[in-house]
Amino acid sequence: MTTALQPNSPDDNIAGDRLRRLLMLAYFFPPDTSGGVTRTVKFIKYLHRLGWQTTVLAPDWHQAGRTQGNAAAADSIPAEGEVLRIGLAGDESRLWKSLHRLPLFWRVESAVKGALQYPDRFAKWADDVLPVARRVLERKEHLVLYSTSPPETSHYIALQLKGEFGIPWVADFRDPWTDNVLMYGSPPAWRKRIDLRLEHRVYAAADRIIANTEANRAVLIERHGVPPRKIVTITNGYDEEDFARVSSVPPSDRFRITYCGSFYSTYNPAAFLTALSKFLAREPGARISLTLAGSACDWARENIHDPNLSGRLELLGQIPSREIFQLLAASHLLLHTYPAGIAYSVPGKLYEYLRSGRPIVAVCDRPSEVATLLEQTGRGRAFRPDETDELAEYLRTAYADWTQQRETPRAATDDKIQAYERGILTQRLADVFESLVEQSA
Repeated sequence: MTTALQPNSPDDNIAGDRLRRLLMLAYFFPPDTSGGVTRTVKFIKYLHRLGWQTTVLAPDWHQAGRTQGNAAAADSIPAEGEVLRIGLAGDESRLWKSLHRLPLFWRVESAVKGALQYPDRFAKWADDVLPVARRVLERKEHLVLYSTSPPETSHYIALQLKGEFGIPWVADFRDPWTDNVLMYGSPPAWRKRIDLRLEHRVYAAADRIIANTEANRAVLIERHGVPPRKIVTITNGYDEEDFARVSSVPPSDRFRITYCGSFYSTYNPAAFLTALSKFLAREPGARISLTLAGSACDWARENIHDPNLSGRLELLGQIPSREIFQLLAASHLLLHTYPAGIAYSVPGKLYEYLRSGRPIVAVCDRPSEVATLLEQTGRGRAFRPDETDELAEYLRTAYADWTQQRETPRAATDDKIQAYERGILTQRLADVFESLVEQSA
């Protein structure tokens, strides 16, 4: 186990002692670049401005050789904050080392891990974190405990600390737990019973639960019996300061469609590519390019072989966050794809798409939270994966509007969009903290 402290810790900062302290459990944290990182660091950034100083317990990603990551996210962490980097989940136990020596164990390793690791494959991190968390709480008063998942190990740790210290606890769910059809899957019935038991213990012990969509809040109430008063919906959002220096405009020589992020498994643009092919079959001379940024480029290289499509690809690879915002502004149409079966979820990047002011086309479940968001904001259209003919017609119309200069100018923000600004969203979280502190006084 390793523990590292940022140079500017609250112990060395006099102003820090005037701030209220918050203990945060966050497995995915810079330099990690996972999707949940941004929500956490933006909360930290704006909570600091609202008078809250965070002590973050996060993995020591340097153990995994990960020293470079989302620089923009890391820059959002106030220097006065304290980050304790502790351990890293893995399979270093004697049991796993012994099992690895068995012939052909690799064939069943994934299934065995899924069945036996509790509460998830990050469980080893809890063993490293709990002793440090106890010392932190004994050393200096923290008014609120905050845990964010996935992984659910974060809530498991917080559950132990809540029981030992009685500190007000806010559990943030960036995704559902056992209701997450994409990540949780279909474990054996005995395992799901165990997981549900822990899940319900968390719901019962946490003082407040944060859901990131109204659909997720409804699931907690209707399927798990969580009292409505206990759940607050705080969505993902965008940071207005990230767009402060954005000045790019779309190219004039081609109609650029842009996607930023990852593709994998069922999370891919197959339906969109089918629709695009149908449109191009009718207008083979259309000046259209499909720009991809992020690991989606790797998927495209491996899976897009049609020369009529591959010849239109612009693969940028991994680019810094600040360049992504410029890219969004420099596009005519933004693409969003989402797997079937997760109508309750909205990825964080969609809110940045909204802030860019560019039209959005989504391939996803309908009805769904994504489709509702686009409809309510008036920023785009959602199509089911089986609606490729309708999507092809939408692309034809959008392209014709561009060629005939009929695109409708649109303000980057309005009241509907500004509701998802990170500072406004964080104020809601701070209000939750304030109410719990008052109740515990």
